[in-house]
Amino acid sequence: MALSPDSAPAISAPEDGGDATVAGNTTAAAPVPPPNPNGQVVLTASDTVWLSIKDEAGTSLLFREMKAGETFTVPADAVKPRLLTGRPEKLKVTVDGKEVAPLGPPERTVKDLEISAAALLARQPVATPAPTAATAPAATAPRP
Repeated sequence: MALSPDSAPAISAPEDGGDATVAGNTTAAAPVPPPNPNGQVVLTASDTVWLSIKDEAGTSLLFREMKAGETFTVPADAVKPRLLTGRPEKLKVTVDGKEVAPLGPPERTVKDLEISAAALLARQPVATPAPTAATAPAATAPRP
């Protein structure tokens, strides 16, 4: 089957003499938009967890126990909301639906932790400690 001039792909050579490209045949991935520093922050409890969230002025936004599966959406107009909880590992936190780094190590109280979208997106993932000899599983010798 012959290609007509109207159905053939357009080929163009760059002005700098580099490789030619075929129009409409791109392999580059679309750029990923940067995270939204004003995005919607949602906390979801994976187990029973008590928490307190206050804004910069000290106004209570939430002060109660959440049950597994419950969610709380941080008000978009909250100024520098801050969290207090003793079980940060029981909260999954998302910004615009994308999960962010854990709020802290298991069973360690986090206090006065800013949970605005901008602050959460700026956080580095919490490092998981490497197993030590005391916590690593013991090696077993082969049975005779």
